[in-house]
Amino acid sequence: MFQASEQTLRLSSTLRYPLISAAAEIKFAYSRAHMEEPCEAAERIRGALSELTTVKFFLMRGMFLGWLTEVHLLRGDLAKATTSVEQALEFTDEELLFRPELLRLRGKVRLRGGPRGNARLEVAEEDFRSAVNCARAMNAKSDELRATIALARLLCDSNRHDEARTILTDIYSWFTEGFNTGDLREAKLLLDELT
Repeated sequence: MFQASEQTLRLSSTLRYPLISAAAEIKFAYSRAHMEEPCEAAERIRGALSELTTVKFFLMRGMFLGWLTEVHLLRGDLAKATTSVEQALEFTDEELLFRPELLRLRGKVRLRGGPRGNARLEVAEEDFRSAVNCARAMNAKSDELRATIALARLLCDSNRHDEARTILTDIYSWFTEGFNTGDLREAKLLLDELT
């Protein structure tokens, strides 16, 4: 993804396609954040989002803000992660495609930086369950799996191992291929821990 976005960025700048250039900048910065320095990535993504606003392009804004949220989480900046995920969820009220992933991300943010004790766990669990239900309603099995893994981990941390095993087994058994993908490998490892 890094090399492809870098090449797209270079070509779109040369050919002067501001829309493609801004989207490529976001993808490039997001990819780079996972490889190198997330601090610079957040600034680059915000700059590219400003460019997209200038040309009045709002499609996929929820996804881009979700990526910005992930970058903030990599930096450990929970306040900015909270702000960007809430903005992303506002954009996805009618654009449901990215909503399950954004709900999962908000649960992750709340789990790391919410109120202490049970209240933190409860709000995160609510987000993870909402993400699972939203993905299920859309028949988005990969999103459902990712959200279920997050929920199952939270349930394990709350000593609710049987419930975690049950919900994870249900979604994992739906898949018939792709077992070498990261999410399915993670689900299998967690299931092995739970048995």
